[in-house]
Amino acid sequence: MTGAGGEGLPYQPPIVRFSPDESLVALAGQVHYADTGGPDGTTGDSGVRVFDTNSGKLVAQLSGHSGYVGAVAFSPDGKLIATGGDDGTARIWEARTGKQLLELTGHRAAVTGVVFGPDGRELFTTSKDRTIRSWDVAGTPETFPGAVSAVSVNGGSATTIDPSGKIRVWRLANGSRVASVQRRRTVPDTVGIADDGSRVVVDGATIDLPGGKRGPEFDPGIGLSLSADGKWALATETQLTNLVTGKTRLLGADRLDEIGAFSADDSRLAVIGGGDFEGGSAGNEVRLWGIPGGNDPIHRFHTTSPWATVAAVSPDDRLVAAGDTDGGVTVWDADSFERLAQIPAHDGTVTVLAFDPQSDLLASGADDGTIHLWEPRTGNSVAALSGASGVTRSIAFSPDGTLVVTGGDDRTVRVWDASTGELLLATPTKAKITRAAFVGDHPIVAAALANGSVLRYRCEVCGSIDDLIARAKSRVTRPLTADERRRYLHQS
Repeated sequence: MTGAGGEGLPYQPPIVRFSPDESLVALAGQVHYADTGGPDGTTGDSGVRVFDTNSGKLVAQLSGHSGYVGAVAFSPDGKLIATGGDDGTARIWEARTGKQLLELTGHRAAVTGVVFGPDGRELFTTSKDRTIRSWDVAGTPETFPGAVSAVSVNGGSATTIDPSGKIRVWRLANGSRVASVQRRRTVPDTVGIADDGSRVVVDGATIDLPGGKRGPEFDPGIGLSLSADGKWALATETQLTNLVTGKTRLLGADRLDEIGAFSADDSRLAVIGGGDFEGGSAGNEVRLWGIPGGNDPIHRFHTTSPWATVAAVSPDDRLVAAGDTDGGVTVWDADSFERLAQIPAHDGTVTVLAFDPQSDLLASGADDGTIHLWEPRTGNSVAALSGASGVTRSIAFSPDGTLVVTGGDDRTVRVWDASTGELLLATPTKAKITRAAFVGDHPIVAAALANGSVLRYRCEVCGSIDDLIARAKSRVTRPLTADERRRYLHQS
């Protein structure tokens, strides 16, 4: 049978769902518009359209799925609509605006069913991949507003500063406020926070937390990076400052386009240097310093590209990596100084590098929107993370190294499987993302935005396997049969 929408197209019956108060009706599949507020006598495609039942007018069009949409459901309060399609995704939308809030991408085949839990905070999906998944879809993430913000590298803490000069520090595991400090009424140019939340630096002014005691001040230039323990700050022009004593020393580089990288134990520091814009000399040098160290770097590494752009030190302190303007990634042994890998990673400038906690994977992102995972010692490709666009600004691994979270100019936080490169979750934001990170072992992702706010997402796929099993057990209403155990749990 051919569909009314075109010759040779298979007919797909429309799906009709009313909101709980029957003020809205959603139609999916091939829909005839006569007398419904759409173009008279035309037939729709496989999208979803939402109509006001009183006026009959089209109020929203849900466009995003590629392929037939075979599942539609309203939330209990009627404010959200969930859809599932042949493209293997489930999506959450605002019912009256059609704005997409979430894209859920864990299934490996067409999504055949969607249903909200009783309180609307959870969505259950079924798929032709023979799995049932539950998702936390409590609507918009928790937002910590500000004019400027920063999130620690491991996502444990965040700071926001509003236009009145109020500095607030948050513990992201539970969303609680740790400290609140008032400063002069200006929006700062630079802000940084230590991983352990013990210290923030605002425009070069050090503030100890939670009491708000003022510490040393220095010139942060246009960039700032803090060590995990909050003891050291690296500023533009490679100025290293002890935030306890206020003692500052220059590391000798002529310039610093990107802030350098502290090692996991804060004993080493890799910085980009060696160039001089006015003199036209190359900036392909990566200097490895000891902390506090002496007057000379431990070693000077050089990329094959004229300009290095970003550096990283592996958590085990045994590897140093650098990205460059030609899209290359170079990896060296931090002890023997031997070059281990020279990777033609991207077509654009490398903007971010990140090692996994075990130092077995290296993630790289670029301004061409591409993201890749590599074996750092061999340069072998592990996975390409496909789906992002624009400049990648942030990459971080989960504490166990199994997941990767990315963010950038395309205004979407994405969570990926680190072993396969599979996209597990994509959540749009209202502004570009400057930092995205996992919040320790909690199923939470945090993101700092270019508009100065911080978002805190509950991430269903970010929990441990024990958390997922516990959640599954809490929802079992009867024991599974032997056939069900074989089919869904692969148990004999």
